[in-house]
Amino acid sequence: MKKLILSAVVLAMVFVGCKKEETKPADSSSSSSTSTSFTRILKVTNYDYDGSGEITDSTETTYSYDANRRLISETSKSSDNYTFSSTFVYNSASLITSSETHKSIDTSYTNKKLYMLDANGQITKSYTSGKNDTINFYYSPSGFLKYKNKDEIVEVVDGNLVKQGNTTYEYYLDKINTIGNSNYGINFTGKESKNLVKTEKQTEIGQNGNTFTYEYSYVYEFDSKNRVIKSTRNTVSNGASTYSSKSVTKYQYIN
Repeated sequence: MKKLILSAVVLAMVFVGCKKEETKPADSSSSSSTSTSFTRILKVTNYDYDGSGEITDSTETTYSYDANRRLISETSKSSDNYTFSSTFVYNSASLITSSETHKSIDTSYTNKKLYMLDANGQITKSYTSGKNDTINFYYSPSGFLKYKNKDEIVEVVDGNLVKQGNTTYEYYLDKINTIGNSNYGINFTGKESKNLVKTEKQTEIGQNGNTFTYEYSYVYEFDSKNRVIKSTRNTVSNGASTYSSKSVTKYQYIN
């Protein structure tokens, strides 16, 4: 269950609690941009490895889309028999609803989530039906989603997110990002970097005042259309630990 599917993670990153409001959606419409330079992703398979090269976890996720190329369903199953599935309904220009089902060996439950969109088609608020768990979404002036709070520092250079909070990124400037949210039919969570991440570095201050660094490097393989078919994330630095690991993700496209 280490690797939940993309939309579940993205759409659950930044929320805080308030009462549910009654919503009367207008006629169904497309609130997200449907244009993209690349085909949609059909399947993603992820493998996590420990320092000895043994697979510790794997997850396979499949996606489907509507005629407007928006994500309408996804199903993910991990090697520990945990299954996540969700369906999306684009009720109106201001509302998206999702039904999420979680299943494991000893439990099963379904949640209905509601996502409120602004005039630009970006999520501003989310909550689970029947729960007091509202999450507010905030964006930088450049249009990138802030993951932690509205005061989070976001820096963008030439269309790429180079700093977010205490995390910095470097990019392959000659490689176009074909594995971003838009390639999953998710166009309602702000802008994303135009190039592929090369390195990711996060710094944290411990209780004793020491600085811990977590650093990862990324390498990619491509198909004949220059789309990513395999990405490998290697652990360069793991804080105070010497533990080394890597994660390999394989991508299949609709065509």
